[in-house]
Amino acid sequence: MRRGKKGEECEARKYLLVLVDHTPGQERIIDLLPSRSKATLCAWLTAQKQQGAWSHLTEVTCDLWEPYRQAVQETLGFEPTADRFHVQHQCNLRIDQTRRELQRQLPEEQKDALKGLRWILLKPSLQLSDEEKRRLQPARDTFPEIRQLLDCRDQLRALFDNPQIDSPEKGKAALEAWMVPVRGLGSNALNKFCDTLSRWIDPISRYFISRANNGRTEGYNRGIRMLVSRAFGLPSFHHLRWRILGLLG
Repeated sequence: MRRGKKGEECEARKYLLVLVDHTPGQERIIDLLPSRSKATLCAWLTAQKQQGAWSHLTEVTCDLWEPYRQAVQETLGFEPTADRFHVQHQCNLRIDQTRRELQRQLPEEQKDALKGLRWILLKPSLQLSDEEKRRLQPARDTFPEIRQLLDCRDQLRALFDNPQIDSPEKGKAALEAWMVPVRGLGSNALNKFCDTLSRWIDPISRYFISRANNGRTEGYNRGIRMLVSRAFGLPSFHHLRWRILGLLG
């Protein structure tokens, strides 16, 4: 993590960029870049392309960071695939914001009904224990807004899991249909999520081609954080890069 002034470029320099090969049987970290800026990724992709590497590449997955999308479009000529779990994470953040909005508007005597439910509200309904369902039920019964939020969240998850949605066109249509009732809820936070969904509708819809995601990348990220922690920090990027590539490349 590096400190810097505010702004997209400085924000990009605070993070490293991990590039991972997801090809079955060849899973590994390809490279580690010192910044997640568009210029850094474009330069790397251009150099690889000039060397003839990745000529067989047909799909790139990434999170919802706009410079990644622009770099892939400009150097490779196609849309990346947005990671579905980052999409779901954004949805959960907006649901939690909506819960806080509702809690602030309630009379003092009703606010306690929503206390201690944050993580239960964000957990998929199918994964709730009997005890968590028991704790959540009064909030569902008392506040229609909470019930609607949970239903919308579960419907989005079911949409991504639906095997009958097997093309970007079907995925795009399903996502657009999902947004109609969600916008009708009148939640500022969820409306912002729908705005994000609309801006990223094409990369998100590409998920339904092969259902590729960034799960393995997140696993590698965790491994890198553990390595840095056990080394009590690695201030030299070059030392960190070679150590990561030696272990995980």
